[in-house]
Amino acid sequence: MNLKQSLSKYMNIFYILIITLFSIIIINIFSFYQNEKHIENLNEIHYNKIKNLELNIVDLNKLINEFLVQKQKQIEKLEEKLNEIRNNHEKSPNFNTTSEKIKDLKTKLSTNTKKPNQSSTTPKNKRPTEEFVKP
Repeated sequence: MNLKQSLSKYMNIFYILIITLFSIIIINIFSFYQNEKHIENLNEIHYNKIKNLELNIVDLNKLINEFLVQKQKQIEKLEEKLNEIRNNHEKSPNFNTTSEKIKDLKTKLSTNTKKPNQSSTTPKNKRPTEEFVKP
């Protein structure tokens, strides 16, 4: 009985220890599940954000493609206008060659109207007048 009495003293402590250990284990399990639930919620939130970003990327890609198509059309229109302007310029008379032809005609006319004795330079045997000579 001696053993029974000595154990009976510690039985209360043993029960308290077991209850404390179980309560700690239960609290840890509860905390673990609570953290797991919180992590699942965060994962779901992040998953939704990623999906939204993917949708935004797809929308942005569509907008960029539409923009590029629009700009390509504008470039094509501008190239067509440029080609029209070039074609019109080629059809119109070339003003540089026309002005050169006019100059050639003027020079021909001026040479034809001169008298045979008249020359554009002063004769070699004539000296300039004294008025124009500087001392």
